[in-house]
Amino acid sequence: MVNDNQNSVCMIKLQDILKEVKSQFTNWTKPNVASLKKEFEIEQVKKGHEFWDDEKMFLHAAAKAKIVTISPSTDSQIQYRSHTKSFDNLLSLIKSYRSYPRYRNEDTLKALYDRFKTNKAMDMPIVIQFANGSKRIFAGNTRMDIAFQLGINPKVLLIQSKMIKLQDILKEAKSQKEIEAIAEEFITSNSYDKTHDCKQSTYEFVKWLKKTKGVESEVLLLAPPKEFKKFPGKSGDGDSHIFAIIDKIGIDFTANQFPGVTNPLKITSESNIPAEYKKIGGYYTSYPDWFPEETNGGKTFIKTTWSNLPSWMKTSGGIEDSKPI
Repeated sequence: MVNDNQNSVCMIKLQDILKEVKSQFTNWTKPNVASLKKEFEIEQVKKGHEFWDDEKMFLHAAAKAKIVTISPSTDSQIQYRSHTKSFDNLLSLIKSYRSYPRYRNEDTLKALYDRFKTNKAMDMPIVIQFANGSKRIFAGNTRMDIAFQLGINPKVLLIQSKMIKLQDILKEAKSQKEIEAIAEEFITSNSYDKTHDCKQSTYEFVKWLKKTKGVESEVLLLAPPKEFKKFPGKSGDGDSHIFAIIDKIGIDFTANQFPGVTNPLKITSESNIPAEYKKIGGYYTSYPDWFPEETNGGKTFIKTTWSNLPSWMKTSGGIEDSKPI
């Protein structure tokens, strides 16, 4: 049995290791032209994006790109980031990639961790900044996750792109319609109960989605609003809130708990969630003590899978099955 003193020693050692890695890693390098061309081929051409007109325009933008250091708070605003918290979480993620296991696997992932720990050269991840100010990851999501796990604020190449084209907007609209159809199907199923609170309804939806569609959605857990007198919630002291995320679109089955919202189902593009839920529920305000362990100092939200939620969230509130879905 491990006693409290041994736990304290282990924690101190872990903190020392993280501090050592953070202080020693200084070897971010700007991707060379060959690497940039490879990333363009994989991330734009093969995936059908149109962030730049062609490779020449991409290389021109890369030559003028800024090198910036990304903090955890800035990282939370970058779209399409995974924010995994451990090696096992990250390995589970890359197993869903087409490149697994031929190009990405447990060994290649371990090698990346080792490169950080030994201060070997590491290509900077690439982040796109659009004309409207929004950002999204283009290449290097895995490197960013590992860096943050090790207490390192990564340096990235911030490349400018034109405004998102009409084609991308139409793709998002189509995706939202498809997700609305899935949500409506769940509402008509035996798994849905309009009396469930936000946590129970989200749990039932995640479980139903996994069983019927073979898809594991993400969930977004919001810390209680700081202005709880204005947004008291059911408790009177301000309530947290949780709902599902599929393909960057939020699916909330209990939105009618908020004043002025009559429909329980609320579908919201992830890029609009902060502004929308700040307006209706007072969320996305500074509450640094609510997620101290899970977010290395506190955040206003956690985005993860149900199975990776903090244990206190999964086991409280009457949800019987707290095992991974």
